[in-house]
Amino acid sequence: MVEPQFEGVGIVSDVIDGIAIIRLTSPETANALDPGDMTRLAATIDAVSHDPRVRALILTGSGRHFCAGASLNGLAGTKDRHDLAKAVGNDVRALQAAFDASPVVTIAAVNGAAAGAGAGIALMADIMLMAARSRLIFPFAQLGLVPDTGITFNLPHRIGAGRAKDVLMTGGSLSAEQCVEYGLASASHDDDMLLDEARNLAIRLAGMPDGTHAAIRNLIARTASVSMKATIEAEAEAQAIRFSAPETQQAINALAAKI
Repeated sequence: MVEPQFEGVGIVSDVIDGIAIIRLTSPETANALDPGDMTRLAATIDAVSHDPRVRALILTGSGRHFCAGASLNGLAGTKDRHDLAKAVGNDVRALQAAFDASPVVTIAAVNGAAAGAGAGIALMADIMLMAARSRLIFPFAQLGLVPDTGITFNLPHRIGAGRAKDVLMTGGSLSAEQCVEYGLASASHDDDMLLDEARNLAIRLAGMPDGTHAAIRNLIARTASVSMKATIEAEAEAQAIRFSAPETQQAINALAAKI
């Protein structure tokens, strides 16, 4: 078992019968991510997925949330927009690379709200299962921000540009039912059955020949006309510009005052 860290979001992992479960364990902050947490999560995914005992990997959250996304206060503390773009881009690239390089199938078990970067992380997994009450929430526009964590790549490619612009420009959200309907999630389950169903799926997939899922992932990735790397870099630069806008800072401060 990997023990929880004491700075930033808690991350624990365990392997039982060939199935690895990585869990975000800071329910008191809705599993929000401080700067550097995505790089730590990437390192955990990389280490666990390459463990020879592991045949499938599940990522989930603890408490009522999957992940509340990036800690806006932490990001807003970065004054130089070029430094911010570099930091955000590096974090997201590391996490996407960990998912891409996983030799085993990755499953996001979205147990509750996945907001902002939390939604982006869930969309990075090969397969997503959702609790019936869970939602993918995209609040960026309401704060004067742009989506990041590859969302402007993943969402339009998977649900179409029209639907993506609708939900992203309105700062909206997608229910578990909508995610299944649009093909983002493969299924939704009763809240108390989600992890069991994720384990059952992982066990079934783990029984397939080694290397199959990574090969399928790599072939599908080649069909994209614009690279995820280029999208992440463009998002990071645009996000840094948005963070420097006074209106954005006011919106973030107003939100922080409510928490």
